[in-house]
Amino acid sequence: PDGSIDQQLIHHGWVTTEQAERLTGRVVEPYVGRWIAAKSVIDESIATLRERLAQSTIETAECTEVERALLQVMEGVVIEHGAARIGESDPALESPLVDRLLAEGVSTGPIEMSDRKVAARLVRLGVLVSHDDVYFHVDVIRSLEPILEVLWSADPDGFTVAELRDALGVTRKHALPLANCLDQMRITRRAGDRRVRGRGE
Repeated sequence: PDGSIDQQLIHHGWVTTEQAERLTGRVVEPYVGRWIAAKSVIDESIATLRERLAQSTIETAECTEVERALLQVMEGVVIEHGAARIGESDPALESPLVDRLLAEGVSTGPIEMSDRKVAARLVRLGVLVSHDDVYFHVDVIRSLEPILEVLWSADPDGFTVAELRDALGVTRKHALPLANCLDQMRITRRAGDRRVRGRGE
């Protein structure tokens, strides 16, 4: 050991600058955000993220604070709609489908066969959510929370699909996929035939 900050931090993984200063007795500059680590730890963390990105997109909500900070500064990484990936801006985001589904709200029309591939990509990017080939914009789903709160106020044990259908003024064709999409986004959680608050609350 040469007494350098790098050597003193090597067995501690990622630490905040405050923790690093307590460990080393010296003022340190963060590498990303409020975090610092030994160079070997930094290199390993970046390599791991690049391996994951080579396989698929990474949902930033599922990342640690350090991972999110690293993804923000890694060269060639694009973060859009809560998903990190390698490459330029995704052309799927320019699809008219995005604005169309946002405008259609909770009563969306069918997706043409020619748009299915783009729709699937938009689901992977976290822009759309779907169930049984019915697609919704995620912002539309999130906008339902005040209505859900009214339903939960009326019955803390949760609401049924029929009650959701009536509250939103939609048909069962849309109500059932909506309920499942709310579950996917963890806004709700299924409990028997009712929906209670999800883990995303």
